[in-house]
Amino acid sequence: FPFIWNDFKKELGYKTMYAEDMAFIGTFNMRFKGMKNQPVDHFPRSFQLSSSRFIKGDCIGGKTYARVNFEYGESFANAYKNQGFFGIFFLANYSHGSTETIQYVDQDLLKFLEFFNSDETFKRNTMLFIMSDHGPRFTYSRKSLSGLLKERNPFLSVFAPEIFIKRYPNEYENLISNTKKLLTPMDIYRTWLDLIALEKSGKKSLHNDGRSLSLFSEIPMKRSCAEAGIDPHFCTCLKRTKLQINDTTKNIANEFVNFINENLIKDIKHKCAKLETSKIYEAYLLEADLIKHQIFVDFITHKYFFQIETKNNNGGQFEFTVTEEIHKNNGTKKYIFDKRYISRINKYGRAADCIQKDFPSLREFCYCVV
Repeated sequence: FPFIWNDFKKELGYKTMYAEDMAFIGTFNMRFKGMKNQPVDHFPRSFQLSSSRFIKGDCIGGKTYARVNFEYGESFANAYKNQGFFGIFFLANYSHGSTETIQYVDQDLLKFLEFFNSDETFKRNTMLFIMSDHGPRFTYSRKSLSGLLKERNPFLSVFAPEIFIKRYPNEYENLISNTKKLLTPMDIYRTWLDLIALEKSGKKSLHNDGRSLSLFSEIPMKRSCAEAGIDPHFCTCLKRTKLQINDTTKNIANEFVNFINENLIKDIKHKCAKLETSKIYEAYLLEADLIKHQIFVDFITHKYFFQIETKNNNGGQFEFTVTEEIHKNNGTKKYIFDKRYISRINKYGRAADCIQKDFPSLREFCYCVV
């Protein structure tokens, strides 16, 4: 959804900015081809790439790297605060590799917020979204249920300026009431479309993709993951019934490991270790609204959620959701695995460097043996 900047520029004439502090693995560059043309008015990718060699520890030019990036955003906002602007800043340098270093950005983030709070123009007419894309993925506590919930419930905070509150009181009331509702990143995109439409015509957008809801509209308290377009593997609202570790659950875990070996890494098995099941940490039956995700006619279906550890790859830990299909007529059973519903929950580091260039999307499954 970052291409929303085009809508702000085209519809409202706003100046636009997009910046990432880890440009070498940028959103549109890692596994992708990047931008052919400059996508926004202010796009500091060249600076980010060229300046990286001058970073010493956490500093560059006598300032923290975070402060340099925040100052770029402050400069952008200052330049266009009387004209209108839309900017996205994606800061990952302090948290991508470890959650222990994110504390180092606290003071710089505080200064950035104080910058907005101390300027009456910004306080009056600028809306500010602060959010993360996901919670901690590789911490020790990630194996716990609370760790799972934190990873799947990223932070979101919205500051609504005085002019918005006065001009759109109903939308502001809905924004406040939606703080305890089930939300997705697509809802943020839908909200921004509404913001554009409200400023242009005084009415909310007619956009309807069948899944996203604007934070400026009343979101149902009982909104389900299926209605929000969230697959069961990532849904935190499902009832989970804990299963005993027995021959059946062990068989499912072994089938999963076999799926990795014989399907996901079959073309690179000469480079990667063959995995084996080491331990099953948790196994649950999920009570999901399957009809919204898949249509089954001749089968009885169940969904299971597992957390396991594997051998031969330095203790790789995975979570996966599997669909069990039982044929109504003959009772035959099969398990359906999908790469999209597999999560690596401990760090693999450089263990898959041998396939990084040619098969980057398979790194979490490969432990190089060449």
